[in-house]
Amino acid sequence: MKYFLAAAIAILMTAAALAQTASLPEIRSLAQQSRYQEAYDRLESYLKRRPGDEQGRLLKGVLLTRLDRIDEAIDAFRDLAGDKPGLPEPYNNLAVLYAAQGRYDEARQALETAVALQPGYGTARENLGDIYARLAHLEYMRAYEIDGTNTRALDKANTVVNLFDRISRNTARIEPVPEPEPIMASARPKPPAPTPVPVPEPAPVSEPAPASTPAPMPPPLASAGDAVECFGVSGLSDEGDAAAVAAWFEQRGVNIISGMREEKEFLNFQVYSPPLESRAEARALHDQMKAAGIKDIALIYKGELSNGVSLGVYSTETNAQRRMTLLEQMGYEIEYRHRSRTRQVPFVEATALEGLVNQEAFSQAFPNQPLVRISCI
Repeated sequence: MKYFLAAAIAILMTAAALAQTASLPEIRSLAQQSRYQEAYDRLESYLKRRPGDEQGRLLKGVLLTRLDRIDEAIDAFRDLAGDKPGLPEPYNNLAVLYAAQGRYDEARQALETAVALQPGYGTARENLGDIYARLAHLEYMRAYEIDGTNTRALDKANTVVNLFDRISRNTARIEPVPEPEPIMASARPKPPAPTPVPVPEPAPVSEPAPASTPAPMPPPLASAGDAVECFGVSGLSDEGDAAAVAAWFEQRGVNIISGMREEKEFLNFQVYSPPLESRAEARALHDQMKAAGIKDIALIYKGELSNGVSLGVYSTETNAQRRMTLLEQMGYEIEYRHRSRTRQVPFVEATALEGLVNQEAFSQAFPNQPLVRISCI
């Protein structure tokens, strides 16, 4: 009787275990519903029965990533890459996680392995382009920090940052193999692939007006008590834009002033460790930080922060503050600053009798240069 009872209990336990074991498509379905913990628990049971299943092991790393168990996810992908060295997907997924931790060289190596294994692996190639862009940005900034007069390097670095801002940050992809139902796992904001910056076309040269075209009437003179309104034009990229806008006003008898003026242009937020007394002390701090695993750092050789350590530049103040807080928690004295530069920009301002300027007609003629009311004082 006791033997029979034990056997019955064993059968019931086996049945319960089987009930908890789902198929891989069912587990993927749970993950797509964001039920990651449940999907992971089911996958663990699945892998106990099929420990060599490649798709299951790859999915395990994806789910661990979704559960924010990043170190375990990295171990899962490493183990799979070690057991299946001809499989490219684990290398792609490792690269995404490395990039999220600022380990760009390791990410590059992993992605180069992935595309060597499968040259047609588009996702890995896109991610590799992103990593090259991030590495290029770091080198541009290091060049500028070494020589503060090298504005070409700074312009290139800012071009890359602007591309990061314009393109979705959630593009790094972690994928199971093959891709019947790809599960996306986002890394920390990752640099998208840079796209070529188009060379501006030269402004077209206006044809001379036919002889039969009457000359424009002189601007009407406002007498005391006449109501006037004033406008400014924004979005002027160059003097060609300003000339076209000025001509539009003058043809309608509107008084204008135009020219060039200085304007502050935002660049970025720089995180840094304040300057030390000597280059030797700064070098020692730089090496200590690097040994502690801190990435994206460079010694500052020139300028007001000479003998400081640059710890990255960021397009938003929130990201700069996050970086500063993380480093302060590691025991370092950290600051950040807003960086801008002065540049010459064209402007056009108009003063006209009230009702003379047709704002709708202006918007149709210049859709990229908004017309705004300004004070006439």
